Amino acid sequence: MRGVKVDDGRAVLREDLPVPTPQADEALLRVLRAGICKTDEEILKGYKEGFHCILGHEFVGRVVSVTAVDGRDDPSHPYLSRRVVAEINLPCDQDTCPACHPETPPDPVQRRNHCPSRTCLGIINRDGCFADYVTVPLANLHLVPDEVSDAAAAFCEPLAAACRLVEQGRLRREDRMLVIGDGKLGLLCAEVLQLFVFDERFHQVLRQHQSGWNLTQAFQEFWASQNAPTPLRKSKTMRNRSPVTIVGRHPSKLALLTHTHTSQQQQQQQASDAADVSIHPPIDTMCECRDGDRYHEWREKEESAYDIVVEATGSPNGLKLAMDMVRPQGVLFLKTTCAVGVEDEGFNMAPLVVKEVQLVGSRCGPMGVAVGVLEAGLIDVCKYLEAEYPLDRALDALHYAQRKGVLKVQIVCANEGEGEPEDHHAAEH
Repeated sequence: MRGVKVDDGRAVLREDLPVPTPQADEALLRVLRAGICKTDEEILKGYKEGFHCILGHEFVGRVVSVTAVDGRDDPSHPYLSRRVVAEINLPCDQDTCPACHPETPPDPVQRRNHCPSRTCLGIINRDGCFADYVTVPLANLHLVPDEVSDAAAAFCEPLAAACRLVEQGRLRREDRMLVIGDGKLGLLCAEVLQLFVFDERFHQVLRQHQSGWNLTQAFQEFWASQNAPTPLRKSKTMRNRSPVTIVGRHPSKLALLTHTHTSQQQQQQQASDAADVSIHPPIDTMCECRDGDRYHEWREKEESAYDIVVEATGSPNGLKLAMDMVRPQGVLFLKTTCAVGVEDEGFNMAPLVVKEVQLVGSRCGPMGVAVGVLEAGLIDVCKYLEAEYPLDRALDALHYAQRKGVLKVQIVCANEGEGEPEDHHAAEH
């Protein structure tokens, strides 16, 4: 089969790789589409030293075969021929593992995100999805509804990472929220925060998934408190909720957050009439954009003004701005695992102590919630798709994805086309 392997820090397209064999309780998937992530780019720069596997962790695939727990082929498994997305972390599930089998009642997020012996698709000691086929444990799979396209489904992993902000249970709908960075993840974080603040349909999706293995009891209690019929909650109306603010340096990217369609407005009205739920206000009141290149004009006015700040640039300057903008005793989320070091930047952590800021790391999130968001049509993720390449041109795709300002690039692994990649924002280049 074909696949993109890492060889001494270089991406190499191989055409002679063996099709992987699923182990017990695993599935063999035909990869349909795969998305290129900043992590993939950083791995090629040495982010994961010693990694020599197939790249890629954002994808949608179709189940080709299933191996049962006893090691035999399972020709009647309900997932056969179905489209799926996958959790990327593979915990060890050893009896001695403190994350997988703790003495106290298990925390599913500990198992999902923090097993010390975990492997990770395309990142840690496990082949990824920039290939014709990939194997994944059945427990990691989530079915993709028919109404969700392949292109949209391939966004599930980064969308789940954005939903992790909500899953961590530190947000209130009346909080003032700021996202720093208009890259792919920053934009998705802003979208999710808008849904959390303004759209009851998002909370319906959370309710549907609150008993899932990947949502902790703490999150379920938090979600219940956000929707509890108390006098305080009843008094909170849309007027008490602030637009989500995002800082970026690319007006064309920020414009995508305020881009909507008449059909979407009609869908919202129909949903409101049918379900008797509160739909968010007009989209221009949900989000405010700030020009990062002109931050001196608004920085003083908004300094220490935000309850929640999400730093999604991974840069020292972004973190410094985040520390300025978060209020005393506020929450500062760090969303980039490939963050730039601050050792040589004269960086001063004292303001975090003085302001008693809660510093929260945030990465992999609930895939089931992400699938539910796409199924409900709450986010048009495909507007962030900039270009598509066939697998035969995966190296060109990786090169294009590293260009400054580029949004999502996907590799089409099945039914590959010929010629130049389809450019979804050709007018911008």
